[in-house]
Amino acid sequence: MQITLSVDDGSKEDIKIAKLCQKYGVKAVFYWPVDMYGLSLQKGWDSLSPKDEEWIAENFEIGSHTISHRYLTQIPLKEAIDEISESKKMLQMKYKKPITKFAYPRGYSNDALCTVVEQAGYEYGRSTQVGHIGEPDNPYFAPTAVHIGCPVRDEYSGTNWFDYGLKLLEQARKENKDFEAWMHGWECTKYHCWDEIEKFIKEMGRG
Repeated sequence: MQITLSVDDGSKEDIKIAKLCQKYGVKAVFYWPVDMYGLSLQKGWDSLSPKDEEWIAENFEIGSHTISHRYLTQIPLKEAIDEISESKKMLQMKYKKPITKFAYPRGYSNDALCTVVEQAGYEYGRSTQVGHIGEPDNPYFAPTAVHIGCPVRDEYSGTNWFDYGLKLLEQARKENKDFEAWMHGWECTKYHCWDEIEKFIKEMGRG
């Protein structure tokens, strides 16, 4: 059984999340666009400092989140191929480590893009779908268990992300199945849920 936290976008909150993962012994993968600083300007949040970016890259696995966070199903395939394949090369050169995982911006993908991710040499492509534990049917469009920190998912109707995710985490432990949660650091600030985030990461690291 493997428990993993995926963190997208590279906002300043990533360093706090990384410290919590280190504190509670949780494996994390940080999915960053090559131009995370341009993305932060576009979206209006604060990006990681270069010092914090370097520390995370030294201590955690980094995955690709394209070059510029464009929605891959909404651009020409040739441009999507460049976003997928060139980001891998650029991140490997920047961080001097293998980049084997990819996360689709906003989860937008299709069969052709899954094939591109595989052919680019990635071993894994993560979606934004939730409600799944265990091995994915398609490792190039892998669903997750829960989108933590976000209160507005339809799947959480009648409950909340914390209880929804905790129930799946307990089920995964009982059935000895893999569990992956994903999140945006900036949502922790937007929705004022840092206490719940720490409790959930602590629970992920338990046992």
